[in-house]
Amino acid sequence: MPETKLMELGYYDPQAEVRLNVYADTLMFDTVRKEKTLSAVRFGGYPESVQAIADVIFSGGTIETRLDGKTQLLKCMPRGYRRQLAHDGVYATATLMANDDTQTAATDEEDEENLQEELQPRTCYLFCPAGDKDRLYEELDRKTAAPLIPAFRDYVLDALIARGDLRQMTVLSLRERMDAWVLQLLPEDRNVIEVLERGVRGCYQRHGGHDRSRTPAGRADPPDRLRHF
Repeated sequence: MPETKLMELGYYDPQAEVRLNVYADTLMFDTVRKEKTLSAVRFGGYPESVQAIADVIFSGGTIETRLDGKTQLLKCMPRGYRRQLAHDGVYATATLMANDDTQTAATDEEDEENLQEELQPRTCYLFCPAGDKDRLYEELDRKTAAPLIPAFRDYVLDALIARGDLRQMTVLSLRERMDAWVLQLLPEDRNVIEVLERGVRGCYQRHGGHDRSRTPAGRADPPDRLRHF
């Protein structure tokens, strides 16, 4: 969504009784049950303010912004961002982008089974040019070990969106025309594998289990690495 002016970001420190303000040209956030979580931002201002608000975001604080004429709170994830700061005289800029979750490897065989049960879905972030499904699918392919092929693009994306595993985030930017997505992956990417298995089975059933010349996208037969489904 294009913006026509810089977006003010603010933070109030009750202990120091100080309010800090910077101005962002790009802001991305995820909304779940009306709670907004910051996923990426680029902002500038006086070096002290830029450094302080970057620290607030990195430490998991809550910042404010004005959206549609209303003050909105943006929750931040503790140590959940990679950040880059730059200085040019009396002006500074900061860019922060959310990190993907990583799966924790078991330290020994005894803990492996319990750890597998405790693993939660991991969150990944996908960025692509606005409306570019090919690039979105390429980004998805980079995040998962599931065997994705171009012929299944629309089917896989639509299925993951319908399941709620892939959802589009809000992008507000003066300069960028891009889409941002958040992807939830079950351990061993089971949810993506389930989508692929269901699609392949449905394709073969529609053709009587004999004609394997079509895929959900109406293109070539899936390669050998998909035929075991």
